[in-house]
Amino acid sequence: MKTNKLIAAGAMALSMAMTPVASLINAMPIAAANVSIEASGDGQLLKDHTFTAYQVFSGTVSTDNTVTDINWGEGINSTAFLTAIKANQAFETDGENIFKDCTTATDVAQVLKNYNGSSDVAITFARLAADNVMGNGITIPANGTQLKQGYYVIVDTTEKNPDVVNPALLEVVGGAEDKVVVELKNDKPTVTKKVKEDDHDVTNDSPYGEKYNDVADYNIGETIPFSFYSKVPTNISQYETYKYVFKDTMSKGLTLDTTSIAVVIGGTTLDANSYTVSAVTTNDDETQSFSITITDLKAISSATAGADIRVNFNASLNSNAVIGLEGNPNTVKLEYSNNPSDSNSTKETPEDTVIVFTYELDVNKVDNANDQIKLSDVEFELWDTSDKDNHRVAVVKDGKFVKWADSGESISEDEGTKVLKTGTNGTFAIAGLDAGTYYLKETKTVDGYVLPENPFEITITSTTKNDNQWDGTSPSTALTALNVSVDKGTAVNGDTSTGAVTATIKNSNRATLPETGGMGTTLIYGAGALMVAGAAVVYVTNKRTRKD
Repeated sequence: MKTNKLIAAGAMALSMAMTPVASLINAMPIAAANVSIEASGDGQLLKDHTFTAYQVFSGTVSTDNTVTDINWGEGINSTAFLTAIKANQAFETDGENIFKDCTTATDVAQVLKNYNGSSDVAITFARLAADNVMGNGITIPANGTQLKQGYYVIVDTTEKNPDVVNPALLEVVGGAEDKVVVELKNDKPTVTKKVKEDDHDVTNDSPYGEKYNDVADYNIGETIPFSFYSKVPTNISQYETYKYVFKDTMSKGLTLDTTSIAVVIGGTTLDANSYTVSAVTTNDDETQSFSITITDLKAISSATAGADIRVNFNASLNSNAVIGLEGNPNTVKLEYSNNPSDSNSTKETPEDTVIVFTYELDVNKVDNANDQIKLSDVEFELWDTSDKDNHRVAVVKDGKFVKWADSGESISEDEGTKVLKTGTNGTFAIAGLDAGTYYLKETKTVDGYVLPENPFEITITSTTKNDNQWDGTSPSTALTALNVSVDKGTAVNGDTSTGAVTATIKNSNRATLPETGGMGTTLIYGAGALMVAGAAVVYVTNKRTRKD
């Protein structure tokens, strides 16, 4: 058998099978006896993973690069392996297994030679070889090791269930002065989660879309867009089926809109029948979870190796939303197939977390001249604009924002109220507000005070981390400052831990008339007397004139 023919089959198995986490051989003839591993990126996988070579075939290479005396290698359970390849349906052509007549290693090698243009044959062969290795094999350290001439399967043997199991076939021929490098690439499946911010500008958001970030703030009831980001594994062709499950955990303050879920792979939006969405389940008093399961990613036509995967969905803050620094986190992790030989073998990625904040506006109503005088029973409405004829009014229930309603819209008691009324301490609060500008319109004041004609402009400002670099663990680094200003006045710091800001609204007294008997009435009486005297003079003068 020609050496380069056998090499082609092995190289094809490597180029197709060995992309994520295990090893990758360039798809070119291999002629070396010294095998080493190199890593792309930071080389971390060399520290974390162990790779072992098992000899599948042994043989003798002559000077004209022909291989003779092919026998089973010392690293393969030949009986079990031969049974496995004869029973595997992937090797069937026209209803017959291509290895059905094989009894020796030479027979099997000859079939590989005949099918060296088929990546499916090479991939399945490598997978079954890895399933039937025996002995301890030969560990390949990062600086390389000598291997005898032969045909090897290289397996990630880091642990019983490593991140990704990727067997690869490697033929070693030639002399010790030659070298083969197995290039290790760290591109196992990952998942990233983002939430869309509605107000703040976001930097470094281009890979995810405009204003998609790790941190956002919203009103209770508002629709919040979320997205997952992943890629189709580049070794997907090595698997008969490939499981892909997004597992999401939401805080209790978030409500999922299941109808909004859309899965896009390779630019194609999948039919809803292509995946399964589990019902939201409550894990404990604080969290809820749901999953999006793609039973067989390989069966989706647009799921080509390396293609982008994006899952979009909406949720909203509900009345359970946490106000302030603790926030309302949302996490995702990915479960994925990791062993081509075992369809039930899976691994999970680490979780990725985003967080949504919401705040509380406390209003303090006081006398203009003396802020120690608290004004109770003053009524307000919170508007979304300052336009008296065209605005919406906040509906509040149990001190929490519910929704915006048209100014003329009738609100039932069950829904809440538009009226915000100060208590005996002169205050009221609205929890569940986004950062932004609002307009507080005083609609009823107390006796002796002027009812302001225009609404007060209230601006809540939050400082959040908006560079897609939040670590997902420290809310205090996600929300670093909070303040409020009234009518563009001096900003007053709020409390990030509670999420509360306090706006002080002052009212002026009405101008009063002087008391009875005072100078005011004296002046009035004096003016009246002068008018009477003047009239008398005019009368007497007119009378004399007529007499004359």
